[in-house]
Amino acid sequence: MDQALKGAREMRHAPSLMYALAITSITHYLLRNYAAASVQLDELVALAEEKSALFWKAVGNMLHRRMAARRGGLVANKALARKLATLFWRVMVKGLDFVETGVAQYEARVLETKHRILHRLARQLGQKIVPNPAAVV
Repeated sequence: MDQALKGAREMRHAPSLMYALAITSITHYLLRNYAAASVQLDELVALAEEKSALFWKAVGNMLHRRMAARRGGLVANKALARKLATLFWRVMVKGLDFVETGVAQYEARVLETKHRILHRLARQLGQKIVPNPAAVV
């Protein structure tokens, strides 16, 4: 783990360093070394804030919240590890670039997902959704 961080620091490439900090902090978290993970997450969030990297800032904050709660079981840890492994595989193997879409687009996607879930539940219950024209979304 230390070699990955050292290599990323020597390259002076902020995205690589942010990735290395995220992965090593997850490793420390899974090994229950919360102090080391917290130090690396603090550095990740600070660097992401400095470079205006919203994705890595969100990753750092998410991991911080997970550590603070310390209630996620093995299933949650595996899900997080799988999600990050999938992201890594897509970037490294398929050569896909990460594109920052912004908070507004993310919030719009979340709202769309909520609407889709609501309509599906209404169908399952034999109900019909009637939009409120006075409601502001």
